Amino acid sequence: MLIVIEGLDGSGKTTTARLLAQRLSAIAYRSPPAALQRIQPHIESARDIHAMMFFYLSANFCASAEIEAFVRNGNTVVCDRYYYSTLAGFAEVMQDYGRSFRDTCAEVFKQRMVQPEFAFFLDASAEERARRMHGRGNLTFFDRESLLSTHNARMASEYAHFGLTRVSVDGLSREEVVQSLLHVINDHQ
Repeated sequence: MLIVIEGLDGSGKTTTARLLAQRLSAIAYRSPPAALQRIQPHIESARDIHAMMFFYLSANFCASAEIEAFVRNGNTVVCDRYYYSTLAGFAEVMQDYGRSFRDTCAEVFKQRMVQPEFAFFLDASAEERARRMHGRGNLTFFDRESLLSTHNARMASEYAHFGLTRVSVDGLSREEVVQSLLHVINDHQ
């Protein structure tokens, strides 16, 4: 079984994915795959949005192959970000390649990649996300960009296309968020 945790930066994806994986005795998987994380800083430091988009599009296929192998061996995988992040995050850039490029990418991902049984969107207010991200220290260019209200509205709109199960995390403890997800999972099994 594959469970995907999505959300804007600072929504608690990584912590939630790790804790949920512990509770389910599952594999906690972080995308992009570890082998590609070594080159990720080099791609991002160039600040070429097109290069980053193609890097993440490719990384999704690598992630899917690794996840598929885990699932085929009987493992449950909890994935911190998946292709939804790429499609939402680069939607505007994809328009440079024609109106249908994003839709084509989405269709290819649906046809060629392992699909999650559960996909959650952790919904945190801009204030909560800013608090969490400032608590991490050393905000990157991309962190600061993700806190802009125009970015928040655009990303929320893009994520809405995917039909992910939305979970509001404001005011909830880490354990309460995990319990919310487990409730949904247990109700549908």
